[in-house]
Amino acid sequence: MSPGKTLLLKTAIFLSVCLCVPCGSYAQGGRNIMPTPGVPGGTSSEVSASLIVMVNDAAGGPVDSAIASLNMQEGGVFAQTSTTEGRAEFDGLKPGDYTLTVSAAGYRTVTETLNVIYQGTISYIVLHPTGSDSNDAKGGGPPVLAPKARKELTKAIDALRAQKPDEAREPLDRALHLAPTHPDVEYFYGVYFMELHDWPQAMTHWEKALSLYPKHYGSLVYMGEGMLVQKKPEEAVTYLNRAVAEAPAAWRPHAMLAQAALAQHKNDEAVQEADKAIKLGHDDAVGVEPLLADALVAQGNRDRAIAVLEHYVQKNPKDERARKNLEVLRGTGAQPPAPANPEKKSPPASPGGSPQP
Repeated sequence: MSPGKTLLLKTAIFLSVCLCVPCGSYAQGGRNIMPTPGVPGGTSSEVSASLIVMVNDAAGGPVDSAIASLNMQEGGVFAQTSTTEGRAEFDGLKPGDYTLTVSAAGYRTVTETLNVIYQGTISYIVLHPTGSDSNDAKGGGPPVLAPKARKELTKAIDALRAQKPDEAREPLDRALHLAPTHPDVEYFYGVYFMELHDWPQAMTHWEKALSLYPKHYGSLVYMGEGMLVQKKPEEAVTYLNRAVAEAPAAWRPHAMLAQAALAQHKNDEAVQEADKAIKLGHDDAVGVEPLLADALVAQGNRDRAIAVLEHYVQKNPKDERARKNLEVLRGTGAQPPAPANPEKKSPPASPGGSPQP
């Protein structure tokens, strides 16, 4: 990422990533459409994380109406909610250590300590019947990061947020020394190398994070991103489908799946995935609409492509490229629209841009 770019994200530990959308002659080449889990921008007061709690019984079925209570270890009850289809979510969390308690009628109560420092942290809880002799009534999330290691990792995150990757290396090295097998340390090492435009090194660390914790959502999304950058959409789909399985309500993986589908000329699938992303992300995913328009043009659905771009331009009136593309689609521009042909496009750009999450 170029030093002058601004990392601007409202929620969570995210690093904006520039994805060049496969496109036709009229489309949004080089548009930044989606950030992925990484480093937060803005001030420390803007930084937040989220937790997804998946609650199953011993047979693997979801437990509905279980009560999930989250307490920050610094003190005070943060929030309490109940599960729907075995799932509960906590958004807008301050990064740090939490105690999660899950209880349900007829089941033993489970309590675990969590280190929640990025968006999309997931905890897997298995509940066993009251009176059960099983000792594995516990969560399945990543290990807790020790305080000293967390302190060093926080320094690295702050440096990356301030666009000073050189200052992130030493605290990352110290964090790795203190916690050599923690997936979050490997994950942020990957973010560090991505800042340096070194995708191979970055992906090596994300792969290591996944070897330590295969359900690491951020690493799954970034591996998908890396595969797209390297023009390997088939491999990207493998990681992105795993990310969707871990966080079904997240819109970003679907947006990236749409890009992967369009790169493979699977136009109907690209439209479906882009629609899913917009449905899940609402206003946060408005940047996916030019990608959806690309897919619709490739599909031959010119009228809907025009409607989608009209909606986008209404919300983004300063986007001159989108306005000109809309004129072309309407037939008032200088160049006629053509179906998407991603094979003739240059490779996606390096990380950059500042879309909203």
